[in-house]
Amino acid sequence: KTAKEHRKVERRRLENAITGTRTGTWEWNVSTGETVFNERWAEIVGYTLAELAPISIDTWASLAHPDDLKRSGELLDKHFRGELPYYECEARMRHKLGHWVWVLDRGCLMTRTEDGQPLMMYGTHQDITDRKETEKKLSMAAGVFKYAREGIIITSAGGKILDVNAAFSGLTGYAHGEVVHQDYSILYSDRHSDRFISSMLKSLAEEGVWSGEYWMPCRNGSAFPSLLTIAAVRNRSGEVEHYVTLVADISNLKQNEDELRLIAHYDNLTGLPNRILLTERLRHAMSVARRRNELLAVVFLDLDGFKEVNDTYGHAAGDELLTILAERMNDALRECDTVARLGGDEFVVLLPDLSGKGDCTPVLGRLLATLSAPARLGENWAHVSASLGVTLYPQQTMVKADTLLRQADLAMYQAKQHGKNQYRFFSSTGTLTEAD
Repeated sequence: KTAKEHRKVERRRLENAITGTRTGTWEWNVSTGETVFNERWAEIVGYTLAELAPISIDTWASLAHPDDLKRSGELLDKHFRGELPYYECEARMRHKLGHWVWVLDRGCLMTRTEDGQPLMMYGTHQDITDRKETEKKLSMAAGVFKYAREGIIITSAGGKILDVNAAFSGLTGYAHGEVVHQDYSILYSDRHSDRFISSMLKSLAEEGVWSGEYWMPCRNGSAFPSLLTIAAVRNRSGEVEHYVTLVADISNLKQNEDELRLIAHYDNLTGLPNRILLTERLRHAMSVARRRNELLAVVFLDLDGFKEVNDTYGHAAGDELLTILAERMNDALRECDTVARLGGDEFVVLLPDLSGKGDCTPVLGRLLATLSAPARLGENWAHVSASLGVTLYPQQTMVKADTLLRQADLAMYQAKQHGKNQYRFFSSTGTLTEAD
């Protein structure tokens, strides 16, 4: 081939490479400012060359972001002085539609004037907007990964742990090297059943996400309650590339829930169940009694002489007495029984699992005995007793839990009126003093 044919082939190859890589090109006469761009150079920012005419180096300057144009000028000066073998600058250019487009601007000074001044420079523009957006997202993700207070676990599609952040190590005590490359199953908790884990994995497979409360195991063998969120990250083909797990410690939240549950269901002074919890247990016991064809008793209890203790020794002593008697009643009852405080010196005792009316008589006797025993309050002794009203369930007609409490309350007043320190049974026709 002649030299001319060879140059022609090389030129065609260069043109094809430029077209194939969608690269913008520029030629710049540094001394005059004359510049030649190809169509792709203009297309990157939404124009045709005709729309940008007349073309010069000022065309580039008018489209470039001022901050990036300044940095470009500094890099060009270094290149012209020979400090940099090539010029390279990432810069934003204003698109025709108004948004910024990132370009990688590269070039090299090829000729100089006789006195050594820059003359002809050639270069390219490549659209790197997608890459910059990806870098931005990765940078944001890296920041979240590094500084998030939640533990983060990155897992392969096959279940191998690829990375964990510092927060995860702080929460669990596992060092980075102790879990990376391990199977995710090392974080399975024995506080959850195989069925629970299977349900979690099924949700991940079908929906790509699972979220719920999870006991996260720690290196020292303990575990803490967490809100766990596992999400699948897919590629453009829809295939799972990896999983991201977020671990939020909810120990304080669970503790607050427990405290609120105590406040909502238990008496603040004695620690006994309150009316709300008593009603729940009573309704449950009624359901069980019907199903098993058993009997239960509801005992309404009011202290005799409590007002005199309060008046004589003060409210603090009265509170102390209530606490002592609450403990005594708990000790006198069976494990399945419940004693609840309604308020003041009124209590209710629930006696489930009875085969007959006479089964509750020994318990009632123990309650009367333990409540009438003297109680030491500092240097003083207090003497009280109790009046008990009892009603049984089931009855001939359907009744509700509130009805049982009212019946027991009425029977208790009968006990008061008949001399106190005794129990009375409720009946629709009157009250009985003894069990059958």
